[in-house]
Amino acid sequence: MKIARYLRNVLTAASILVAGIGNAEDNLAVIERNLAEQYSSIRSVEVQFRVIAMAPAEGPLSQENLDRAVRWEWLIDGAKKLIRSDPQRIADGQSYLEWYSFDGVKAYEASCYQADGSKLETIRIRSAINRSYFHRAVPSAMLGLHVGNCDSNTLDWLSRRTAETVQDLGIERIRDRDCRKVQFDNVPVGGKFLTRAIVWFDSTVDWLPCKLQWGPRRLAERPPEAASSKQPMVLTLAPGETIGRIEVTEYFRVEDPLLGRERWFPKRAQVAMGNVATVFQIDKVVLNQSIEGTRFIPTPVPGTQVDDQTSGQPTLVLHGGEEGLVQRQNMLRSAELIHLKNTGNPGLKPEKGLTPPVSLAPDARPRKWAWWWPVLGSLVVLSAAVSFRKWQRSRP
Repeated sequence: MKIARYLRNVLTAASILVAGIGNAEDNLAVIERNLAEQYSSIRSVEVQFRVIAMAPAEGPLSQENLDRAVRWEWLIDGAKKLIRSDPQRIADGQSYLEWYSFDGVKAYEASCYQADGSKLETIRIRSAINRSYFHRAVPSAMLGLHVGNCDSNTLDWLSRRTAETVQDLGIERIRDRDCRKVQFDNVPVGGKFLTRAIVWFDSTVDWLPCKLQWGPRRLAERPPEAASSKQPMVLTLAPGETIGRIEVTEYFRVEDPLLGRERWFPKRAQVAMGNVATVFQIDKVVLNQSIEGTRFIPTPVPGTQVDDQTSGQPTLVLHGGEEGLVQRQNMLRSAELIHLKNTGNPGLKPEKGLTPPVSLAPDARPRKWAWWWPVLGSLVVLSAAVSFRKWQRSRP
């Protein structure tokens, strides 16, 4: 094992040397080979991570930051995928969770009761996974596997490169690491190539991306006088455009039984705007171990409404029969009482119950979305826009 690890270190050092002295195509080929090995050897992955909003961009996290953290789980097993949050209490004492998954055949979305986050109120079954999966599965973005709304990943951009669409911009120091900066103009979004991505690849962690930013090509291609304008920039995305950024600030080594050795994996990333950041902290990674197929399918309880739209005729089923109806009535009544208590409006009254047995109208998801997603979205857009504008002004 020690000999094998020594040989691998020698080969890695050699590849770094080649990347440092070779031409641009040599450099990109080295990154492509390493990234292809990284991605193809992930057959399954189980990640537990936390999302910490309104954290300091530099320095340690406070106990208040940690107390506000939301726990998430990300699973991949072949074509199967899942991203879900733990139940959390949000505004007005309501419970909230998110669930997006695909079991290889069907896709699922789930929401919980406002009054009890441990019980699923609705399960929706679709033919394709909700696009929200790609935004919530942040560890996938940290690896460069899914980047915002882009149709493909960083390896695909590399493998489809041409001299006109991909440029090696040389070495740039990110924090304490020398990374190779690569510009991509072959980034498909909705089948169109209107987005430019810049990725910094780190040779010390097997060429994984340590920083990614992407935005409309038209912003980077504006004339210098427009780029240096002091006028406020109003950003409206057109079809085929997307914007965002993420920086991986820490890595750790994870045992991989498939490769028979440890490998690098992102541990912490952030989206920062000034002194404030949303931090993504990975706590546990299990690579290439078997995952039970049932973990990709949400489990109904008595009272859960299952909305199946995978066949020609959508079906709506209440789980648990008469017992389920009683449970659902009680839970929805509790949610109305919570709302009545928090609003203080004496004119509001709880619903009397559900007729027919399956409720078509009530939606027990929170009336207020989890607050940190809009914050994160704003940080991503503002941070990416500022970064692109600074980059434009620095161009000769």
